[in-house]
Amino acid sequence: MRHPPAWSIISITLTLIAAALATFGAQSMSSPWRSVAAGIDFQEFELPGPNHAYVARMQIADPNVTIDSAIAQGRLSEGRETVRDMAAREDGALNFWDGAWGATNHVVVAINGSYFGADGVPIGGIIQSGWYARRFINMGGGSGFAWKMDRTPIIGQCVNTQADRQIVRNAASGYTVRISDINVPRGPNQTILYTPQWDATTRTGDDGTELLIEMTAPTMVFPAPHAVLGYVREVREGRGSTPILFNSVVISAQGSAGEALARNFKVGDTVGISQEITHYQSDCSTPLDQDWTKTYASVGGAVIFLKDGQIPAGIDPSPPRIAPRTAVAYNQDYVFFIVVDGRNPQYSVGMSFTELGQFARDALGATWGIAEDGGGSSTMVINGQVVNRPASACYYTYLPVIASDQSPPPEGYPAPPPAGSKSRTASNGGADQLACERKVSNALMMVEVQPEQFSTRFKPGDIVSTRGAASLRLGPGSNYALLAELPPGSVGTIVWQFNRLDGVQAKGAYWWYVDFAGVRGWVSQNDLDQPSLFSLFGLHDINIPP
Repeated sequence: MRHPPAWSIISITLTLIAAALATFGAQSMSSPWRSVAAGIDFQEFELPGPNHAYVARMQIADPNVTIDSAIAQGRLSEGRETVRDMAAREDGALNFWDGAWGATNHVVVAINGSYFGADGVPIGGIIQSGWYARRFINMGGGSGFAWKMDRTPIIGQCVNTQADRQIVRNAASGYTVRISDINVPRGPNQTILYTPQWDATTRTGDDGTELLIEMTAPTMVFPAPHAVLGYVREVREGRGSTPILFNSVVISAQGSAGEALARNFKVGDTVGISQEITHYQSDCSTPLDQDWTKTYASVGGAVIFLKDGQIPAGIDPSPPRIAPRTAVAYNQDYVFFIVVDGRNPQYSVGMSFTELGQFARDALGATWGIAEDGGGSSTMVINGQVVNRPASACYYTYLPVIASDQSPPPEGYPAPPPAGSKSRTASNGGADQLACERKVSNALMMVEVQPEQFSTRFKPGDIVSTRGAASLRLGPGSNYALLAELPPGSVGTIVWQFNRLDGVQAKGAYWWYVDFAGVRGWVSQNDLDQPSLFSLFGLHDINIPP
């Protein structure tokens, strides 16, 4: 038998080693998994390319952690915000994870979410803390990642919102109204459902009728004949722009639809709100046996790069586009948040969707995966700190890298360096990092659930006064919008409320629901005291912002 020459053996060996490194380099060139919270781990991967991938994984079975979404500035009506600021807003805020308000969030990991328009409004649906806050595009695909209250993750493919399955029903009379849409500007003869995620008020004119309904739970995906119950607290005719308390919704209509609301609902009525999502495979014609009932969190998505362990054909254009990526993937044990840096040839070039699927499947063991908004939006925050290098001008090594496939930086970005010069890098520290964070419309979060805490300092019926100038808010927490400015010595009464959140702890303080001369909202216990005899007989004006 003739033996190959020594140089041939060396060549074959080097080729095999290179192939092995390409396949397993994700593990051999990476830091180990490290815990960032109970049930949540983080790892940075150094991959051929070069590429840097940042991955957080959450144990699906761990009852102390969950997933939620975040909305820029806390409102869907407009606005953008950095992932870091969204995480900070939701950290310490109330959630509904255990089926009741009271527990709070410790936001451990956050990544940017779905695509958005120039006005900052997300493209696609949003579900936050059980609130079905924005509908997904009917029969358009890309319904995104969803996390249910039974701890089931799903990746939406094609969904439909059947008009006759989205209803508000008067429990006493049986009168039923179809919900035209959720959290959008009201049109003629439409009936719009406004949730607390829309804005501080409905932002409507005075040419309609609005029902303010206190809810027993978030208005979630909950199909008929089941319904989420609420109680009509106000019927507002011709007044418009109704404030939306944190546990309430507003049903708003104008024209003949508004007249019907006024005729068929009155204060004290019990109502049931039912909503449904019908799911299909990606072809938008084959029914899919996936139930969205009681989905707790969801954002829209883009390309599904992994389906039941397989990478679909044709998910990349020709030639493939290499770019920074954000993605969500999962298997039977973990949900993975993935961010891949890109557009920096000396540090990380980015991935195609096929490469993203290979990484999620082969390095992480994921079976399903969907991409979120990528490019300069791709950001991962862990315990309040950005851990990756967002692909904006601060982090590019050479300007030609961005000039070839990048439009001018959007408002709020630093100016790019002169042509041919080197730009700043992450080594310049925190100031550059802050400047490089793109403002986006929504995010996904891994949350450590903190147990509920209550104060017993006051009780419903107690008379209280403000120690100094105080803020009256739409909900229990500084994350909720301002309803009114209270002058020092304002006298109010602690009000009983259905969800029994008297003195609930959120955002580092205890909060009470108080009535000040007919204006009701939430005040921090730090701003309240038992009133003096003088203040009981004093007159104080409440300054309500326009």
